[in-house]
Amino acid sequence: MFLFRKSLCIQDYRKLLQDLYQLVQILPFDQNVAQKSANVGKRLQARGEKIGLGDTLIAGTCLSQQVPLLTRNVRHFSRVPNLHVITPDELVLDNN
Repeated sequence: MFLFRKSLCIQDYRKLLQDLYQLVQILPFDQNVAQKSANVGKRLQARGEKIGLGDTLIAGTCLSQQVPLLTRNVRHFSRVPNLHVITPDELVLDNN
């Protein structure tokens, strides 16, 4: 697990981000993501449960790609219908 500390020097921070980048897949923002995001925003706004544009785009991306979202922000993302939310505490890490 990556922990960000203020005491990291710029070189260590860059290395940490490079390592993290190797572990994740960058998902595209395309027409399908835009449509899913718009639908999420519209549904939440109709219920008076806005989560902000950035979180709406993140949710739309995950729904479009049919992937779960790893986040600590369960309060916002649990409002999004059909979005599978996973917290870091739910992960099982293999230390071997």
